Parts: sequence; C-alpha cells; structure tokens
Amino acid sequence: MSKVYKAQRRVVQIGDIPLEVAMLPDGSYCLSQMQVSAVIEKPEISIRRFRQTKRLEALLGKASQFDTLTVEGANKPIVPVTPELAGLYWYKCAAQGNKKAQALVIALLKCSLYDIADRAFGIERRSQQRDRFLTDDLSDTGIARIEALRQNLVEQQPLEHELETQTERELKLKIQLVQLELERQKLELEKNRNPFPATEINKVGASPWQVIPWMQKTLGWANSADASRLLYQLGYGYRTEHWFKLRILGELWVMPQDSFNSLKTAVERFKSERN
Repeated sequence: MSKVYKAQRRVVQIGDIPLEVAMLPDGSYCLSQMQVSAVIEKPEISIRRFRQTKRLEALLGKASQFDTLTVEGANKPIVPVTPELAGLYWYKCAAQGNKKAQALVIALLKCSLYDIADRAFGIERRSQQRDRFLTDDLSDTGIARIEALRQNLVEQQPLEHELETQTERELKLKIQLVQLELERQKLELEKNRNPFPATEINKVGASPWQVIPWMQKTLGWANSADASRLLYQLGYGYRTEHWFKLRILGELWVMPQDSFNSLKTAVERFKSERN
C-alpha cells in the first residue's frame, strides 16, 4: 500500500553521484530503491531479490518491506530504502566483486572516519574538500586503485596455505562423488533383488543423480564437481536437513520435493544474478 508523507526532499552528491534523500516526519531518512541499485550499475531487481531473503527480514523486520512511499513534490511513488539497508546491499555487492560497490563502500567509510576524526581534533573542512575526496575515490582512477589493492591483498596470501586449502576441497569433492557412485551402484543391486521400482522414489523426493544433472543442465555446466560445490554453497549439501534416508531400497539419501523446489528457486536466482 502506498503511503503519503509530508517529507522534505534533497539531492545529495556522493562525489559525482546524485542521490535523492527524503526526510520523514520522525527525522529518519530514506533513499529510492531504484537509485540505490543504479549507483552501482545494477538492475532494480537485484536489490528487490536481496530484500526478499528471510535472514534479512529477520534482522531488519519492517525495514526490509516493500511498501511504496509517495513523497510530496515527487513525480511518482518510490520504494523506500533505509540507509542501513542500502549499506548492507552495497556491502553484499562489493563482496561479490562489484567494483563500483567496492569503491563506494570504501569511499563512504573513509568519509565517515574523516568526519569523526575532524570532530575529535576540532577541524572544520569545507564541503568542497569533502566532495573532492569522494569524487577522487569514485572516479575511474579511484576504482582502479581499489581493484589493484584488492588483487594485491589476494596475491599476498601464503601460496602453501592456498594450495593446501584447494587440495582439501578437491579431495572432499572426490570423496563425495565416490559416495554418490557407491550409492547408485547399491541402488542398482537392490533394484534387482527388490520388486519395489526405483521410479517410486520420485513420489517422495529426488535422488542425488537427479539433483546434480538438473543443476548442470540449468546452469550449462559440464563439470559435476562445480554443481556439487554450488550445492554446498547454497546450503543444500548432502547430510544437511534437506536430505533424509530412504530405507526401502537399502539406504539411499533423498531430497524431499519441498527442498528440491526451494533449491530450484535458489539456483535460478544464482543464474540470473550471475548473468
């Protein structure tokens, strides 16, 4: 439902980036959802999906809701975003490698630290000086500098530890794939001894060799190990709450249909965000 507020509107400049800010009667501020995503060159659907996550709703409550807001003097209603929610969204995009978001988060953090330090030392900087700092940090040169620093930090990680971690991950994946193959062979043996048809499994859920191939087909991946890795990253790895043992055909791990449906949604979201 759209709500009408007698709110003051101002356009603030973050470097060369114009951003509309509305002040509500209670003194709080809000931004436009469309602008929050646009400043880091992301489509509005990106922040909309971010706001739909259950964890975010649990943390922020009503702050993550989607009510539109009609502000006096505005041409059309906006979907309000609190500064806290905007910061979380930019931070999330920065962590995912968005260079604009990385530069914006660091520039705003620097600006806040400068303001705190200036107050402590009794220094009053001109607004033009602050704007120049932000403009420099958010320029193409500033973004390139942040990217160079980030890559340097990544390269400075101990090579031995990196190789060890990578080797451990590959070993775990190989073990999981072997376990899957053993379970498949076990099912084949049981099917020959048990009149219960294997197709009946579909009535209670999805087997591992249905889940992984579906992910590969949906994402266009040839490597099943990549699909297994993503399965864990999305929180649907084997032996989690999304799997249970089916004892009709010996012992087989099966994903319930509800979990498989939610996995499909998560994979489709991953696919659209990657594109």
